[in-house]
Amino acid sequence: MPPGIYNNNYIEDFFQNQLDIDAHPYFKEIKDLKVSAHFLIKRNGELIQFVSCNDRAWHAGESSYQGKENCNDFSIGIELEGDDETPFEDDQYIKLIELLGCLKKNTISKILLVIQILLPAEKLTQDLCLIGKK
Repeated sequence: MPPGIYNNNYIEDFFQNQLDIDAHPYFKEIKDLKVSAHFLIKRNGELIQFVSCNDRAWHAGESSYQGKENCNDFSIGIELEGDDETPFEDDQYIKLIELLGCLKKNTISKILLVIQILLPAEKLTQDLCLIGKK
């Protein structure tokens, strides 16, 4: 954040309501958004937790899943640093798989919604298949 610009702390600052909106013109477009996620996986695979899995984060916005409203109430938000144009890094997927395994052992059914909310299924499937071929 901004799209295509990595290796900074902008997402962390944004999630903690500490983003300097004068640091980049893009930030003026998002200055009124209130967003958080339970976890962030940076481009290098670094994992940062912002919210306890027992608490609610605001990652899904106004949402519903299978007729149930307010996905934030029953899901865990995992943000992978990236944009719509740039493929995610292998290190991000490796850390995501590790995190999902850990969450599966230690959390209730919230884990089932992580991927559906986070990524379009086609992008996730395509990227994971690429990793599997390496």
